Amino acid sequence: LQLLSIMVLILPLKPAVRFDLTKALGDWLDNEDQQVSFQPTNPLQMVLPKPDFRSMDCHEDLVRLASLRNCLSDVLLKPESHAAALEEGSALEDAMEYHAALLQFERRGFPTLDDDS
Repeated sequence: LQLLSIMVLILPLKPAVRFDLTKALGDWLDNEDQQVSFQPTNPLQMVLPKPDFRSMDCHEDLVRLASLRNCLSDVLLKPESHAAALEEGSALEDAMEYHAALLQFERRGFPTLDDDS
C-alpha cells in the first residue's frame, strides 16, 4: 500500500513535442486587423502597444525562440538529455530567456489560452 501511494505521486511531465510558435507569433505581428487581446483580470498584461514591426523584421529572434522551445522540449522528453542539460548548464538560462520573451509578447497583447476564458 505504501509503495502504491508513492508511485501515484510521481507524475511524468509531458509537454508537446513540437509546436510552431514562430508561425503563430509571426501571423500575429503581420496581421494588422488583430491588434491586441487584453483581459482586465490578468495582472501580467500591461497596456503596451502592439509592436509596429513585421515578422520579417525580427525573423532571427522568432527562430531563436522556436529553437529555445525545441531544446527545452528535448531536455524534458528525452532521458539522455537531462544529463547533457545539467552538464552544459544552459537549460536554466534558456528557460529564463524563453519565459522572458513570451512574457513580452503577452504584455503586448498576444492572445493566450487565458484570454479564451
